[in-house]
Amino acid sequence: MGWFARFNIASKLSVMVASVIFVFSLLSGFILWSSLSEVMRQDLEARGKSIAMEISQLSSEPIQMGNLYALEELIFMAKNNNEFVEYIFIVDPNQKIMAHTFRNGIPEKLFPIHTYIQKNGTENDILEFESNMGQIDDIICPIEEGSLGYVRLGVNEKALIIMLAKNFFKLVCITLAVGLLGAWFVYKLAHIFTRPLEKLIHRAETISAGGFPSHPLTVRSGDEFGRLTTAMNN
Repeated sequence: MGWFARFNIASKLSVMVASVIFVFSLLSGFILWSSLSEVMRQDLEARGKSIAMEISQLSSEPIQMGNLYALEELIFMAKNNNEFVEYIFIVDPNQKIMAHTFRNGIPEKLFPIHTYIQKNGTENDILEFESNMGQIDDIICPIEEGSLGYVRLGVNEKALIIMLAKNFFKLVCITLAVGLLGAWFVYKLAHIFTRPLEKLIHRAETISAGGFPSHPLTVRSGDEFGRLTTAMNN
């Protein structure tokens, strides 16, 4: 800490204020990350369920009419409008693919990893698993209670991490900007407070060198610096 001891009072106060604000920004960021991650994950899951249910409702008519083009257009539009959706595909009651959003075909391990658990005929079923794309929430939603098939939708939690990272970065940047502004303000304020002390140091150095000042120092306040200035003049 020898380098810190060489700083003047104003600089020391500025460094301390900036350090405290920097530590505070990091702690606030980690608290924000931990508290919001679960809330945002649940919100992401709820949005995925909502999209899957909407697709299941809108896909009923194209399936009954045998319009697979409209079916693919529907799921591609849903995927393109929601960046957190990794994939969507629709299967018939016999688990045969009717439409999907994969460019190179459905991965072999994905299709059998999740089968629908019949509950009340309309409730979504969710399975979480790790993939090379990250953490995936695979949502199954029945179409007409399963009589016309099922919607499979994958929610990628990577989007959640990206959103949290962006918010964390913004918080740190804002806090650092405030910290630098606060440190500058403290430096200026401390410099104003310590200006009389610098004059006293200069007077003391003049006397110690054998000089005799021709005029007394001006006393501008009644605080400790003013009292010290009065004592020096006497």
